[in-house]
Amino acid sequence: MRRIFSWSQKHRRGSPTIEFILLVPCFILCLLLLWQLVILGLAMMQTQAVVRDVARVMAYTNDEEKAKEQAKLSFPPTSSYQMADLSVEKKNGEALVQIKTEVKLVLLQTPYRFHFKEQATTPLLDDRQQNKSNVLSDMPIMESITE
Repeated sequence: MRRIFSWSQKHRRGSPTIEFILLVPCFILCLLLLWQLVILGLAMMQTQAVVRDVARVMAYTNDEEKAKEQAKLSFPPTSSYQMADLSVEKKNGEALVQIKTEVKLVLLQTPYRFHFKEQATTPLLDDRQQNKSNVLSDMPIMESITE
């Protein structure tokens, strides 16, 4: 038994190098996966904020074009994610806003993308309600932050 133990001690040279070579790629892969999750989280938060802003503009102005313009200004495309589809509709006195976001994969440069949708519904204010509240009746369109 003593011979086997001494043989094992003598022939362990280089084992830390092999462990390092095996563990570093796993560590890098974990960091890239974490970065992908961060990008997904940022995209989801920005999509939710834009949907909420567009629904608010639609409720107060009752103008679909103004709401779509607000969405384009609030959601500038980035290198990692972008707005793939925007839908603003009026139905039964309510505004329905849907935004589909497309997120690129960090690890692979492939045509595959993550897609998710966010939607909001809000009642449309008529002229009497707008005059009563008068909070955002002449609401200006948000200017782009990148300018």
